[in-house]
Amino acid sequence: MIGIHASLRLRLALWYTGALVLVLVAFGALAFLIFVRSLDAQIDRLLVASTNALVQAFAAEQEEMTVETNSGEEVAREARDFQFQDILFVIYDQNGRLVFAPERLSARLKSNGTTGRWPSDDEPYGMVYLDDGWWRTYRQVATFRGARYRIVALHSLHNRQRVLGRLAMAFGVAVPVASLLAGLSALVIAHRALAPVAEMSAQAARIGATNLNERLPVANERDELGRLAMVINDLLARLETSFEQQRRFMADASHELRTPTAVICGEAEVALSRQARTPDDLRDSLRIVQVEGRRMSRIIEDLLLLARADAGQCPLVISDFYLDEAIAETAHAFRVLAAQRAIDLCFEANDELPFRGDQGLIQRMAANLLDNAIKYAPPRSVVYVRCARCGDAYTVAFSDAGPGIAPEDQPHIFERFWRADKARSRAQSGAGLGLAIARWIAEVHGGRLELARSDVQGSTFVATLPSRFLA
Repeated sequence: MIGIHASLRLRLALWYTGALVLVLVAFGALAFLIFVRSLDAQIDRLLVASTNALVQAFAAEQEEMTVETNSGEEVAREARDFQFQDILFVIYDQNGRLVFAPERLSARLKSNGTTGRWPSDDEPYGMVYLDDGWWRTYRQVATFRGARYRIVALHSLHNRQRVLGRLAMAFGVAVPVASLLAGLSALVIAHRALAPVAEMSAQAARIGATNLNERLPVANERDELGRLAMVINDLLARLETSFEQQRRFMADASHELRTPTAVICGEAEVALSRQARTPDDLRDSLRIVQVEGRRMSRIIEDLLLLARADAGQCPLVISDFYLDEAIAETAHAFRVLAAQRAIDLCFEANDELPFRGDQGLIQRMAANLLDNAIKYAPPRSVVYVRCARCGDAYTVAFSDAGPGIAPEDQPHIFERFWRADKARSRAQSGAGLGLAIARWIAEVHGGRLELARSDVQGSTFVATLPSRFLA
């Protein structure tokens, strides 16, 4: 578990750090691009402003001149006086001849030794590479004393490249440092965030079959980990209940099987201990063995059915039949048992009830409920079985006039091996599995079995089954 938590902490830290690195890289790239465009736009504006200032200087000089002179010489003289630190001017006449260029550029321009893209008529901006680096260029046409001149302004990109280099270095250092700090912070945050998970894991590892009453700690019921702990605690509560039911089931099953086994062994020992026994004595012993053997067989069959039901290994044999007819057949089979106890068995059905399900299980549910009703109904009373339609469902009610079930016992009547000992003796109630099996049969068909009424006047069990059950 510790390795799993450590791996999860590491993965969370890596995911967080990776996401932050992507954000920082994207932000740095975007900021760098915006800064470059802003700086280039500023350089272009400076080139335009400088060129316009030179053109205005030409215009002012032209107005002040009174003597005819060579216009090219005047343009060169004015351009020579109009220079900036990072901006140079190159002037060509209308025939393309070089009129003026700074000394540092004159020889290279005359020999056409530059590389890059000079501005043209279609694109006024360009980029050229000189001896000391790249220069941004801008072209504008001016008129001086009737002659047209092409002015090319050049701005050195040395400072631009130096600033961008420093900015790139700053990003190159800041991103790894920020990523490292973010990774360390993510590890600390993940460790603190997953500390409750480690605590819950340690507590869960200590919980076993012998201490299912313990629960996981819940630090905060409103967050995800708190809700997870509550869900696991609910699961543990259900497991504890299930384990307790299984323990009680095994104890009750052992107790129920021990009684007929003891009787059979006792009768066999008595029969074998006497050398001279009459046939009637032997017949009585065999009769007792037969009764207890049938009872043991019934308990084993019920236990096997419930075990298969709990394991989901009891498939239904689905068929179409009439529910009222199936219940009527079961009731007819119990008329002999009812007559032996001086009880009348009355079956009532006012309508045909087509049903789809496991007919054998449905009849077994009815048999368990009828057996339960006949056992506790007093002599010369009536047991009623009523089938009816109720909306989209069918109801089958089993009513007797027995002593009823005490209110404090009613919540437990469907538990396995449970018996209300005050009202029902072991000889009457059997193993206490009939109602549990009947309820399971109703539920597996999508219905339910409930105790509708139980008082001094008798008890009524009602099975409600859907009319359109599909397995």
